[in-house]
Amino acid sequence: MRIARSFIDDLIAQADIVELINSYVPLRKAGRNFVACCPFHQEKTPSFNVSAEKQFYYCFGCGAGGNALSFVMAYSNLPFIEAIEELASRLGISVEYEEGQAPSESATTRAAQDAPLYDLLQQVAQFYASQLNSRAAEPARQYLQQRGINAAMIQQFQLGFVPDAWDSVSKHFGTDAQQQQLLLSAGLLVENEQGRRYDRFRNRLMFPIQDQRGRVIAFGGRVLDDSKPKYLNSPETALFHKGRELYGWHQARQNRGLSEILIVEGYLDVIALAQFGLNYAVATLGTATSEDHLKRLFRSVDNVTFCFDGDEAGYKAAWRALETCLPLMQAGRQIQFALLPDKDDPDSFIRRVGVDGFKTYLQQAKPLSAFLFDHLLKQVNIGSLDGRARLVELAKPLLSQLPEGTYQTLMLQQLNELTQVDLKKLSTLIHERQIEHEVSTPSQRTSRHTFTKQSNILQLGLVQRSAVQSAIMLLLHYPELATQAEDIYSHVSALIDKDPDAELLMLLIEILNHTPHIHLGTLCEHWRGTGYESLIMQLAAQENLLQVAQTNIQAEFEGVLAQIKKQYAKYRYDILLAKSMVTRLSPSEKQEFAQLGPLLSRLRH
Repeated sequence: MRIARSFIDDLIAQADIVELINSYVPLRKAGRNFVACCPFHQEKTPSFNVSAEKQFYYCFGCGAGGNALSFVMAYSNLPFIEAIEELASRLGISVEYEEGQAPSESATTRAAQDAPLYDLLQQVAQFYASQLNSRAAEPARQYLQQRGINAAMIQQFQLGFVPDAWDSVSKHFGTDAQQQQLLLSAGLLVENEQGRRYDRFRNRLMFPIQDQRGRVIAFGGRVLDDSKPKYLNSPETALFHKGRELYGWHQARQNRGLSEILIVEGYLDVIALAQFGLNYAVATLGTATSEDHLKRLFRSVDNVTFCFDGDEAGYKAAWRALETCLPLMQAGRQIQFALLPDKDDPDSFIRRVGVDGFKTYLQQAKPLSAFLFDHLLKQVNIGSLDGRARLVELAKPLLSQLPEGTYQTLMLQQLNELTQVDLKKLSTLIHERQIEHEVSTPSQRTSRHTFTKQSNILQLGLVQRSAVQSAIMLLLHYPELATQAEDIYSHVSALIDKDPDAELLMLLIEILNHTPHIHLGTLCEHWRGTGYESLIMQLAAQENLLQVAQTNIQAEFEGVLAQIKKQYAKYRYDILLAKSMVTRLSPSEKQEFAQLGPLLSRLRH
């Protein structure tokens, strides 16, 4: 399901970012902009700025920034599609989807197909909840009392009970063939080879599983005797995919300013922690933590802690989680592991040591780096040459999965300290491993035209911008300058192989030549979800670092263009010089080479 790009642009253009943000966070005028204390981190002095002219916000304290859509996503913890729906709803307009989609994939058709399932599952959840008050549910109520779950948590998580019968749900909701089919589609009925249908869940304490919007999409059930399996989940359905959903995620997302997530193993762990005020725990649903799980969490938080039982099974689950995390370890993200004492789970542990004791234990959680190397060091004798060589071989396939950048470099430095193997040699080994992995999985490779190429490293105020980056920044804030950039278009195109940001500049010039009056907020939206999103956001926030008066912007841009022309001239001169040493230049190349020498001399001065 894709929303038309033109609709997204129009939506952002129609939204008044000052009015929108002011409805959530009171703003006050400060010069050309509006300011407030940032809603995304604690501060006493306002560093959160909103520009009506550029339709863009940025916090100089925590780095949060973006357009109206970005704010709705961040403030309300909504994914992209739902944030568009929310913003469109506020403006009283209908979401438009791209033409040419198959009817079966259109939002309208899908919503029409899914609506009866959502309604049915909610009704069944209410039925289960009502049954928890029945005489037959006495064992379930006693179990909850023994586990210390209070009435507020029972209501908040909509706990219920299903009687020990083969047709409780079927009898109440399967009144005709169509309803029976809906029950099958929802995973609430099972049909055997003889065509007999019966309830999937019987004599169990029921846990409704909700999606992030709070809609019931499946159930988990726990037996109250020695029957097997102890826990039973709904099967995969059109609404429920256990590799993507997390129990308790809807409740955790209700926290304003959510900054961290605790991943535990069981329903009751989530509920017990919430009862003690730690309402930011989620649990996977009978499966290992997946990349989809983590990507969903990382859209809202940067800090994730795995809190598993301290037995062998818990340790193995933690290690599998670590392996899943490696490709997602971008700068700023933190993964930690808190394995509990033997025979404890989060529920029992917090009741034994109290909230403060539990929080103290979490503060001592091992970062991913420490957990990884501790695990590997158990398998080698670091005191021997052979052991250190073995450690490098064990670490190589793991560290090669990390994205290139600061975190991978720091992990290599740690490996260097443990093994005394030269850092450059380690870096080469990891790089070779990454190339082997890419070659073996060609489907994972993408061209630079899908915008996945890594950009030059840019840290605000710490690393000097390149001429290309300076041009991008100026064009973001002053789109009208694009008309002057047309004469360097071919220069920039030639520099793409040398400078990974050159393609971004080239594409930016194309966009601005088609839409010269676009404002910064809409412009940034074009790069959401691409490899250039981070660089665009950093440069969009750097206008204050220009140190150039408004009247001198023109001269500044002309100076940047001159630098790019110089880079191009030097690039072409070096290529032609190298070629002339091994073969004859063509007449046109000779002419170009003759012109480049004097040109470079003038540009140097």
